[in-house]
Amino acid sequence: MSNQPAVYQPTRYAERRESDPRRGAYVFLVLSWLVSGLGANMPFADSIIAKALLLVPPVAISLLLVLLNPRDGFAFWSFGLSLFVTQTGYQIDAGAIRFSAMELVLVVLLLILVWSRRQAAFAAVIALRMPGQTFLIVFAAYSVLMFAMGLVRGDQLPKMLSESKGFLLYPCMTYILLAGLWSRKLLRWTVLFIVAWYISVSGSGIWQYLHGEGARDWDGLVRVSAGYAPINTYGITLMAVSLLVLGIAIDSSERSTRIAGAIIAFWLFLGATVSVSRTVWVAFACGTLLLLAGNVRKRYTFGIIGLALSTFLLAPSLVTGRLLQLSDSSTVDRSFFLSSALHAWSERLLTGWGWGNAYWYLPGVGLFPTGDIPWYHNDYLNLAVQIGLIGIVLYLGYWWQVLSAAQRWLKEHAGSSFSGYVRGSQAALVALLVAAAFEHVLWRPDIAGLVGLLAGLMIASMYLGSRDQVEVEAV
Repeated sequence: MSNQPAVYQPTRYAERRESDPRRGAYVFLVLSWLVSGLGANMPFADSIIAKALLLVPPVAISLLLVLLNPRDGFAFWSFGLSLFVTQTGYQIDAGAIRFSAMELVLVVLLLILVWSRRQAAFAAVIALRMPGQTFLIVFAAYSVLMFAMGLVRGDQLPKMLSESKGFLLYPCMTYILLAGLWSRKLLRWTVLFIVAWYISVSGSGIWQYLHGEGARDWDGLVRVSAGYAPINTYGITLMAVSLLVLGIAIDSSERSTRIAGAIIAFWLFLGATVSVSRTVWVAFACGTLLLLAGNVRKRYTFGIIGLALSTFLLAPSLVTGRLLQLSDSSTVDRSFFLSSALHAWSERLLTGWGWGNAYWYLPGVGLFPTGDIPWYHNDYLNLAVQIGLIGIVLYLGYWWQVLSAAQRWLKEHAGSSFSGYVRGSQAALVALLVAAAFEHVLWRPDIAGLVGLLAGLMIASMYLGSRDQVEVEAV
């Protein structure tokens, strides 16, 4: 498999120029999406019918735009997907399965993107070789094969779909974002929207914590989620966006941008810490270490680390005690999950037990079905138990190639104005992949979309930076 920089050659990509976003259709679509997004998070929108009434009109209009004008349609959807990522209200429980509107839209957009191969404007984009593409295609084919075998065995369809759809669909978001983010302006506005939204979410979480409005344990420890998602998911999300902002800030040539970015990054991280999640601290440390490995303004990264350590040292004893506690019930439960997953995987090391199948393990009893989907608080063990060593190697191979491609690009384009987007997205992705070893991140509808979005932002930034360099050299 080739790892050559030729992956980033912007063949015919440079032909795609800035479009005028100041059109009435775009204004109408944005307003309709905002109304839908706010409404879906209101108490009256808990039913399937209410969510459908809010969601169907903007989705239908946006998909129609893609069919009529793929170039502008995908540009809008590059923003629309970021809206989906931030709106955890766009989820519906149908029996044992939690469906996300984004998952349904992704399927439709991917089909349209394949259809758009007939158009010259998109044929070149789709033909571009994405980092890790071979691994992703083989992983998808193997996963579908395992799914078909499960249907033949009579495995329960809802359990099979619960995790398989997430592991398969969210990495494919990169194709949609690459087709849509064809200008610096679109990239910048998408990132600004994401950051602005999570600044608000962070503020809400901090407010809840200061007023003691979160969940309390037996010791009186308050943990909050700002009503955004489960507590740990909320904290991990803000932590990742904090690293995205920090990576962009430290790479900026303007001192005012660096200072503002550092302040925003700290605010987001502070919002993450009120979740009192140990995973947040571990993953944030890994992301900042990656930023430190780059030769860019380390003092800003060290400054954020200093502020983070100060936050930890000044935190109430209940908070620090919980973060450092390794003998609480949560740790004991996770030890049980780990033991069960390893024993289950070892029984079918190569191919696993099939999508949706999970087992507990007790000494003297052995393995026995959990009766539910795999829930080992480790996405990699979840995947290994279901589709074995073959599946986990293919999946990790994809992410390894994606992150390695970004690292090579940063070395070859050190002075690019897009390197901050690449660096920040890479650090945030690494943090999320680390968090997936402790929580469920890579398939859950309320956070896996952020993984796909960051990967798409990173790869689109790489292509845009390569295009700019080719154009400069040509002049």
